[in-house]
Amino acid sequence: MKMLGSSPSSPWSALSADTADEKVRFTDAFHKAGRGLRQSLALHASLERDLVRAAREDASHARAETERRIVRGKAEVTAHIQPLIWSEHEPPEADHLVLDLSEALEAESCDEAFLAEPVETQIARICDALGIALPAAHPREGGDASRASIAAIQAGPSSEWVPAFAGTSGGKDGPPGPDFNPAG
Repeated sequence: MKMLGSSPSSPWSALSADTADEKVRFTDAFHKAGRGLRQSLALHASLERDLVRAAREDASHARAETERRIVRGKAEVTAHIQPLIWSEHEPPEADHLVLDLSEALEAESCDEAFLAEPVETQIARICDALGIALPAAHPREGGDASRASIAAIQAGPSSEWVPAFAGTSGGKDGPPGPDFNPAG
């Protein structure tokens, strides 16, 4: 007896089967087709979740990298301006200028152009806003104060320490000078 929908994949095929063997065979086929469909749907859902998770992680990594670059940029600007503040101003005023510098950097770092703009430009603008003079160039160094200031900024803060008596007689504890006589 053949009915409408009696193909092996139809759920009614097993009901319309004439023998028990046909019922088992149709039921098995239906079960396997259903399981394949469920696995296929589960795989597609899993792949979509993986894509969403990967996109979220990429965005998170990009935000973290941007934040690291902002922190490095702020630290670089601070490393150049803070010594200028402390060398030119007394502690109460210097403390206020350091706080103003921190606030200015916080405001600057919120701007999208902060990471794209050269550090030298940021330093010059913030120094101007805070009323801090950039170091002027000595005439022997080329005479152009703006270029020398930028070169000094690019060179970074100096960590070299040279003793005051280097290359002089320096007294009895210093290195010998040009007038040193070992005989006495």
